[in-house]
Order: sequence, then structure tokens, then C-alpha cells
Amino acid sequence: MSRAAKHEVVHALCETFNFKSDVFTNESLAVYLSGQYKTAGTVQKISETPSPKKINDMGKTLETFEETGGYIFSGVYIAYLIETQGIEAYKTAVQNKTDFATLINEEDAVKWYLNKFKPREALQDNT
Repeated sequence: MSRAAKHEVVHALCETFNFKSDVFTNESLAVYLSGQYKTAGTVQKISETPSPKKINDMGKTLETFEETGGYIFSGVYIAYLIETQGIEAYKTAVQNKTDFATLINEEDAVKWYLNKFKPREALQDNT
């Protein structure tokens, strides 16, 4: 199954279980669980971006979220949160409707990501 299909399955499951959330939470979870954040294309885009996108600057609608790099960066930020602080930190943040910007230092997340996923070691893109 392609990563794009897995992304959409995450959305379908969230809908099935009545998981209501904002655009950042919804899309970042789908990007993370589908593995889209670890493709060669994402690593390349992240490495070429002069400074990390701020969570609070990402759009609040799907259209503006995409325009502001939300899909690319949100998966990285959630991967960083879960893999450095644990899934409980993510679950607690979602349950308490915590602003993810208070939990994630964007610059640290990008450094962690680029250290973990070097462009030559990234997974092949499988949209």
C-alpha cells in the first residue's frame, strides 16, 4: 500500500472513531503514521529549507496548511515528539488540546530529523 493510501486510511480511521482535531493534529498524525515524513523527497525539502517552519505559522485550513509547508514539517515535528518524549506525550497533548508549539522546539526537531534521516539513507519515495 502506498504512503498516500496509508495517509488516507489514517483519516478514515479518525473519522470512524470520531476523532475530531485541528488541521495540524489531524495531518501530522497521518503523515507520521503513513511514514511520509521519512521519504527521500521530504528529507531533501527539509534540508533545503533555510529555517524550520513554525507550528503556529502553519495554516489553519487544508489549503493554507499545504501552502505553508505543513505537510512536510508536521510529520517531522510529531515524529520528534513521539520518538524523543514517547507516545504518552503525544496522547496527553491531544487529550488536553495542548498547543504543540509549547512542546516542540522546531529547530531541535529539524536537527534531530536530519541527523536521523540523511538524504542518502532515506526511504525511496512511494507516494
